[in-house]
Amino acid sequence: MTGSDGSNGRARARGLVLKAIFLLGGALILKRFTKSRTSWDHARIIADALSGEKFSSEQASRDPMNYFNLRTLTCPATVMVDGSKVLYFEQAFWRTPEKPFRQRFYMVKPCPKEMKCDVEVRAIFMLLLAGATLPAYIIKFH
Repeated sequence: MTGSDGSNGRARARGLVLKAIFLLGGALILKRFTKSRTSWDHARIIADALSGEKFSSEQASRDPMNYFNLRTLTCPATVMVDGSKVLYFEQAFWRTPEKPFRQRFYMVKPCPKEMKCDVEVRAIFMLLLAGATLPAYIIKFH
C-alpha cells in the first residue's frame, strides 16, 4: 500500500462519514417538521399569541374618528386541572394604562369534537358582589 492509496482510503472514509451525518441530520429535520400537532398544541399556540402587551395605535392613526389608541395586556393567570389555560386580560387607554376600563379572564382549550373547531377561547365574566357567573362567550378558531 502506497501513500496515495492510504490518503485515498481516508478521503473515502471521511466522505462516507460526512454523507452519513448529512443523511442523519436531514432525517431529524424532516421528522421535526412533519411532526403532527395536537389540539392541545394549537391551544398553547393561541394562548401564546394572545399573551403580551398590544396597542391599537396603527389602526387609530388610520381612522381616528372611529378608533382609539388602546392598550391591551394579556398574561397567563393559571392552568386548570384539565390543562386549559386561563389568561388575564385588561384594556385601557394608552395614556392611562394604570386605569383599565375592561378586565376579563379568558379560558383557552381545545374544542370538543362535536363543536368542529380547533380551539375555544371563552371569556369568563364574574360578578363579585352577587357571586354569580355571567354567561360565557365563545370564540372558535378553525
